[in-house]
Formats: sequence, structure tokens, C-alpha cells
Amino acid sequence: MVFGKRPTSLVETVIAFILQLGLSGFVGILFSYLLTSINTANYYLKSTIYAYGVWFSLMGVVYLYQVQGLIDQPVNNIITEIVAITLYGLVLALLLNYLDKKHKS
Repeated sequence: MVFGKRPTSLVETVIAFILQLGLSGFVGILFSYLLTSINTANYYLKSTIYAYGVWFSLMGVVYLYQVQGLIDQPVNNIITEIVAITLYGLVLALLLNYLDKKHKS
């Protein structure tokens, strides 16, 4: 919710999408730097736990500032978020594993 509400036009949607990709990329870059500091075994588990940690942190900020539209969510939204977080963590691990193998060869 970049604009404090749902995007209502194509331009707002494109801007929100680009900013979401930027945030996701930034979070992935942070994870890749964090991964160089620790053992690189178990990419999938570590990236999924990291994704959940980022989600809990962001939801903490949402509850701290009482962001309307994100506080009271139905169960189906929560289930969708859990699936999306898990997929983000797994795709992040898959991509980092691929790039690591490509770099080593």
C-alpha cells in the first residue's frame, strides 16, 4: 500500500508494482549478504525462515502504526500471505543456489 490505499489507476498500479519489486530485490540482496556471513548449507530452510522473519517484522510495523486496511484481515488473506512468503523464500533460495553454482563454474 504505497499510496495508503489500493491503486486506482494503471499508473498507480505500475508504480506500486515497481516499488514492490524493488523492496523484494532489496530484501533478497540483504539475505545474500547475510548468507555470506554464515554457512551456505540449507539454502531453502534459511531463506524461508528469513522470509518469515521479514514478514513478521513488517507486520510489526503495520500494527505499531495501525495501518488501516492491513490490520484486520480475513483468514483467506493470511493463508495467501503464508503461501506467498513460503514461495518467496523458496524462489530466493533457488535463485541464489543457481547463481552460486554459476559463479563457481
